[in-house]
Amino acid sequence: MNKGELSETYAFLYLLHFNKVNFADAELNQLKDYIKVLSLAENNYESSIKINLDKTISIIKNNKALRKVSVNEIISEASLEKLMRSIKNKENPNVDFSSLKDKLNISTLKASANKKSDFLFSFSYSGTTYEELQGVSLKSNLGANATILNASHATNIIYEVKNFEGNIDKVNSIDSRNKLIDRIDKIIEQKGRLSFLRCANDIFENNLRKVDSLMPENLSKAMLHRYKMKSSKFVDLVSDPIKKIHFTSLLKSAAFGMFPSKEWDGLFPVKGIFVVQDNGGIVIFHILKEKYLNDYLFNNAYFENASTNRHDFGKLYKEDNKLLFKLNCQLRLS
Repeated sequence: MNKGELSETYAFLYLLHFNKVNFADAELNQLKDYIKVLSLAENNYESSIKINLDKTISIIKNNKALRKVSVNEIISEASLEKLMRSIKNKENPNVDFSSLKDKLNISTLKASANKKSDFLFSFSYSGTTYEELQGVSLKSNLGANATILNASHATNIIYEVKNFEGNIDKVNSIDSRNKLIDRIDKIIEQKGRLSFLRCANDIFENNLRKVDSLMPENLSKAMLHRYKMKSSKFVDLVSDPIKKIHFTSLLKSAAFGMFPSKEWDGLFPVKGIFVVQDNGGIVIFHILKEKYLNDYLFNNAYFENASTNRHDFGKLYKEDNKLLFKLNCQLRLS
């Protein structure tokens, strides 16, 4: 298992053991309000795990209990702590994951590439029970920063370059450590003006317009502004309050429902994010407390550098008598 898969397993076991998670503000400070986790399931939902009041869990399949197991037989607080430290220190966790999966009647806790959720859960909050299993994603500060929009050829955005007076080959030959910044600077230095032409993938462009009718244009400006500002953080790139609302909607869409190359129905199958903190504790951001969720997403979102060779962007080229340049959009949470 890699660090991400181990973090997902840790979070799943933590929720089974403690089944209480506090909401947090945008700075990850715990709030007084909390949810009680009632059940958990993996994405390819075959059975669910009901958390009982007597510190046991019931494995449920076809609305029938297959067996009942003590939580301590599955995981203890001490073993959770040991697993958390092994993930942080990149050590072998010495956990029999095959036996664990058999006991819980699950096949994998690895997130599927075609799903936004890492696993499913139901819960109660403030006297209301949300019994239907809903998707939740996981961000772990024990591992790498979470990606909410993966880089691909589909996330390339194409700019038309007008009035360029320089040499195309000289720009493309720039191979410095910050070559994208340096290439864009050279284009501008040579009188070039970059303006949004289209998204490389029509589905991605349509999905962006479902978020906001001008989102492709505004996203392209923010991506270009990133290289001029020498900052990738949304908080540094978007100051207009109206655009902040639109970009927050983009982040929520990317995190909870939208894929770049798949027609999006505008729905959010994922409703929240569990965040594993440095100390191993877990907090939740959820649409039930939308302001905290929105602030968390916007304050922590940034553009990630993708591979220019793998995703074919970052060079001047000609097409249909136009001079063009591509940038790639990949979004992460810090």
